[in-house]
Amino acid sequence: KYRLEYKIKSNKAFNIASNVILTVEPWTSYSNKSYELKADQEISISNAFEITDSNPEKAFRVPCLSLGLAPAGTELTVSDLKLFAVK
Repeated sequence: KYRLEYKIKSNKAFNIASNVILTVEPWTSYSNKSYELKADQEISISNAFEITDSNPEKAFRVPCLSLGLAPAGTELTVSDLKLFAVK
């Protein structure tokens, strides 16, 4: 079990998806949540998730941010990224 924490800020308002996924096929998703970003307002994200794949050789995208709905000219700042093992 893990917890991902970070802060994110956008210069434009839009909805963003934050995910933890396997970096190879079958692109398994372990946490997929959407957040509403408001222009020039920083928000704190905290996602708890569990990796159900026992193969330690596999790598994960943490966080995987979906920017397909971002308006043209959007600038994002991601800061204070932390990944915790939860016991």
